[in-house]
This record gives sequence, C-alpha cells and structure tokens, in this order.
Amino acid sequence: MGILDELFGDCLHPEPWTEESIRQYVIDNNITSRGELEKVSPKGYKKAREIGILDELFGEPLHKYWSKEECAQLAQLCFNKRQFQQLYKNAYGYAVKKGWIDEICQHMNELIDFARPGKYLIYVYEDTQNHYAYVGLTNNAKRRDREHLMSNKDSLYKHCKKFDIAVPEMKIIKTDLSASQASDAEKRIYEDYYNSGWHMINTKKNLGLLGGNQRFRKDATKEINKILEEHPEITSSEELKMISQEAYSAAWLLNILDDIFPV
Repeated sequence: MGILDELFGDCLHPEPWTEESIRQYVIDNNITSRGELEKVSPKGYKKAREIGILDELFGEPLHKYWSKEECAQLAQLCFNKRQFQQLYKNAYGYAVKKGWIDEICQHMNELIDFARPGKYLIYVYEDTQNHYAYVGLTNNAKRRDREHLMSNKDSLYKHCKKFDIAVPEMKIIKTDLSASQASDAEKRIYEDYYNSGWHMINTKKNLGLLGGNQRFRKDATKEINKILEEHPEITSSEELKMISQEAYSAAWLLNILDDIFPV
C-alpha cells in the first residue's frame, strides 16, 4: 500500500463504493484485515459491512459468542468439516463446544459429496481483454467464486494479478449435472474454448472432479481399505454401497470398483 493510500484513502476514491470496487481496492492495495481497511478507507469499510462481504474478504471475525444460526451459515459455505475448521476455526470450535457441529454439518459428506446426481454445474471466467478463459466445475458456485477471488495460490487469481485486472464475473454454463456428466461437460467445454482460439488459464490435467487433488486420492483410498478390512463379508459394489455410501462414492470416482470387485 502506498503512502498516499494510507494518508488519503477515501479522498483518492471519490466515487461511490460498490462491492466490485471494494474487492478491487482490497486486492490492489494488499489489504489483509478489517482494521486495515477501516483505517485507510472508513467509507469503504462501512460499505463493505453494509453489504455483508467482510467475512468473504477477511475471514471470520473474532467473536466471543457465536449464535447457532451464524455457525450454520458459515457451515453452508463448506463441503466438509475439515474445510469448515480451516476457514472458520473460531466458529467451528464454538459449534463443537456447544454440541451443534453434527447438526449444522448434516449437508456435508466427510469424504466428499461428489456422487449425488443433479448437484454440479460448469462455469467459466472470461478475460475478454486478453482472450483468456478458465473453465471449471463445482457443486457450490458461491464458495468456488470466493476461492477464485481471494486465494493467492489460485491460477485465476494469479492471472488477474499478472495482467492487473479484476477477476471477471463467473458465468454459469450448465447446471443440474451428475458427477460423470459434469466431468464430461467440463472437458468438452474446455476443448471448445481452446479450439476457438482462447488461451486457457487452467491446465487440462486438472480438469474433472479429482483434478490434481492427490490428498483426496490418498484419503479416499485409506477410507475404502478401512471399510473393506472392517467388513470382510463385502463381495460386491452394491454391498459396499449399502455398508458405506462414502467409500462407494470414492471408489466410483477413482474408477477402481472393477479392480476391487472383478467380474
């Protein structure tokens, strides 16, 4: 952040604050906390609080008290308890202490919630100025958009910083897809953009539900082996599904059901 921003933050931004301009101001000036934003731009901070994006920009506040409703709202943004704990550790800890954690996380799948049909969508970000595109899939558009906006390790975020542009608006291409339909559609749409002359921000090898997530592969394989060891009576994929939907889903995603239960 430059000395002028630090001294005259709001004076250097005379036009009305909007959600987009606040996000861009935070990125451009590398603002990392609520207090820092409030210091350099009280009006920008006030507007961010009014439209409810402070949690998205800077994570959870340090509450002494969390209501059940607040914890549940944050839980809805996460796909498993591990992510909930990583992103909102104070709210997570409070929910555990109060005994709410299982109830507010009922929508989650501890392994991963990928195998339910009709839950996935394909999205794209288009950098029309430089003719780049990012094609992806998700089962939570709001969470994924936030990750692209705020994660400095994200390839789209890095691309926008490199070209000094705002992250484009997320465009939803297809919805209500099963896991297999979503994987196929993502690859097809990615190829369509590439063949139409777009430069691709994300690499082809990271397409699909698993992408490059080696941690998921490791955890999933461990969970499958654990279930099979605990239930030696399982002799088919249908029996595995009856005993553990999570282990079955993981095996299906990893495409190893035929290896486990050869015909």
